[in-house]
Amino acid sequence: MKETCSILGCVSEKCRYIALLAVMFPLMALAQSVNINGTVTDAATGEEVIGATVKVRGVAGGTITDAMGNYRISAQVGQTLEFSYIGYTTKQVKVTRGGQLDVQLEEDATSLDEQDPPEERRPLPEPALPQ
Repeated sequence: MKETCSILGCVSEKCRYIALLAVMFPLMALAQSVNINGTVTDAATGEEVIGATVKVRGVAGGTITDAMGNYRISAQVGQTLEFSYIGYTTKQVKVTRGGQLDVQLEEDATSLDEQDPPEERRPLPEPALPQ
């Protein structure tokens, strides 16, 4: 008897295996990790941001930028990288391919040094002296 394979169903084990590979191959290609590297700089001054956090959103771990603002991280195409540093707004970038990805962070408009001081400042109580 001749083995046949149709769209509705496979008759032989070999045909089932080929059909499974045809479905799984595109999914495996999407799940491959790519290496991403680049420099994180201040958007206003162009200076390197030393110690900025670079991580893949939803994944534990990450990396920080070195003394020259450089970083290197692995991620999958479709995942999102988060770049953050104190005093700057967090920037999110979706991974579309591996290679060079330079990022500029902008200062956060709500930094602590820009907040209004309280209207009334109370002096600290004086310590009680022994008698």
